[in-house]
Amino acid sequence: MHVLILSSLRKHHIQYIYADIRDATILLVRLFRFLNFVVYQKYIAQCSFATMTKVKKKGKVATTSAVELAWNDPRIYRAAKFALNSEATNNKISSEKALINAGVKKEEIGKGKQRKRLLSRVTSQKHLLKKKSPVQFVTNVSVVTTTKNIQIIECPDHIRVGLTKIAASVKTLIRKANSPFEPINNTNLKQILFFGYDDEPHLRSLRIDYAKQFQTFFDNRGFNNTTKGIDLPSIKASIIYTATDDYSKQVPHTDYPLTAITETQNRNGWIGWTAHMPLTTDGSWLHVWSGPGLSTAMKMEFGQCLLLRGDVVHAGGRPMVDRISSFYPRLHFFLPTALQVAPKNKIFLVELDGRTKLEETYKFSEWKPARSHAECSVVTRSRAREMRCG
Repeated sequence: MHVLILSSLRKHHIQYIYADIRDATILLVRLFRFLNFVVYQKYIAQCSFATMTKVKKKGKVATTSAVELAWNDPRIYRAAKFALNSEATNNKISSEKALINAGVKKEEIGKGKQRKRLLSRVTSQKHLLKKKSPVQFVTNVSVVTTTKNIQIIECPDHIRVGLTKIAASVKTLIRKANSPFEPINNTNLKQILFFGYDDEPHLRSLRIDYAKQFQTFFDNRGFNNTTKGIDLPSIKASIIYTATDDYSKQVPHTDYPLTAITETQNRNGWIGWTAHMPLTTDGSWLHVWSGPGLSTAMKMEFGQCLLLRGDVVHAGGRPMVDRISSFYPRLHFFLPTALQVAPKNKIFLVELDGRTKLEETYKFSEWKPARSHAECSVVTRSRAREMRCG
């Protein structure tokens, strides 16, 4: 009997001990969670990406202002691409400007250490991209300067006023359901004939008002029959604009057929010219080659006139250096001579031999990421034969 009572007491005692241990364990777990939460909140309060959180340090109060971007934020990748393309096209921008172009707000960039960390991430991403695609990234672009066949002149005030009026009418014409602008092959550019063509019914009043003014402008700047053999009454002009936000370009070309002037032609064999004038303060872009090799993306500012001799290879379209949603309208003039008349809706894609394509020796200088093997693998077999994978 005594043995049974003692055994029962021991059993209940052990159960009490187990219950005490269980309760103590639960209390310890709860205490650990509470301490962990407190430490975590303190860590958050002291981090630079806490939004508008006051942190006390040595009696001072410091306030952070913005949420820091994560290291893998896609906008950092886009910023690195913007920065690389700006370097490759001689329009170098800072890492901070690249971030803004990629959609990052100035408040998110922050100041001090936060800003420094973010700019370092862009730089690191640039190195990674160049490492992955070393062949596609091209540097050492020869800078195009004003030469005998590439010139930039400033427009007087009355021409700038005229350009602004033309731009306003162009915007209205673009918005029409039956807009007369026609696409330029394989690009996102569209154009309309302005003056010098008999079969163009649009913008008639502006054509009458400004055709003579433009002829006088070129005459006063030395682009006339006396100095360059230009037939001023035969000047023609069209209006070109970018229809979408895509980064699309024309193929390298000339606006006149390449011509060898013989010695017997002497000074009677003048080469024609083209002129390009932006219509808005956003300016306009043109890829220009000073010779075989790599292009330079030239930003034409409003009020400037870029003049190219007929043998200068170029291509329309903006480079991937900004994210401005603009239609970049510009006037495209033909300044013909007796030797080279202005063509209509035609560009020339071959060398002087009439066979070699210009794009074989005139290359764009923009950086492009190599196509991954994963992307290549999903291409159908019929298309894979035609595609080179980087």
